[in-house]
Amino acid sequence: TVPSPGLPVTSDTIFDLASVTKVFGTATLATVLVERGWLSWETPLASILPRACNGRPSGITIRHLLSHSAGLVAWEPLWQRLRARLEGVRIEIPATPSNPGMLSGADVDKPERLHLLAVEERQRAMRELVFASAPEVAPGTRTLYSDLSFLLLGFCLEQVTGMPLDRAVTRFVFEPLGLSSS
Repeated sequence: TVPSPGLPVTSDTIFDLASVTKVFGTATLATVLVERGWLSWETPLASILPRACNGRPSGITIRHLLSHSAGLVAWEPLWQRLRARLEGVRIEIPATPSNPGMLSGADVDKPERLHLLAVEERQRAMRELVFASAPEVAPGTRTLYSDLSFLLLGFCLEQVTGMPLDRAVTRFVFEPLGLSSS
């Protein structure tokens, strides 16, 4: 449960760790997969995700993604681009008293309505937006904290393990450590 301000912390208290999960989950999973020989630090991004970086050769490796030296921008307004991309799209959603059963892209532009899109549709569209990002500078020439680097790394790890990132982290990192509520 999420506590109200001023309440004591218990063993059931949930904390939003935001980017800290990159270290605990994504980076640790990458290390486990390197140790298992499923990939190496020098594995090219393009060998796992050929459509990344607009499908152009980039020279980006797993090491570059982990070290934030892939040459990618720090961040991009991906949610705004997702809403713009879906503008005009009509999707069927379950009808409720407050919703007649159709949702248009204009409705999706309202942040409180974006959740009505199927998770798979949002993930697919977000992945395409991230894949469209190309490095600003050559990999290895600068270090810049980049959300896009870890998004691409997560997509790589999903591809290598054949499962969603949260399940892969649970299976290969948390379960072997005996962590059941992580």
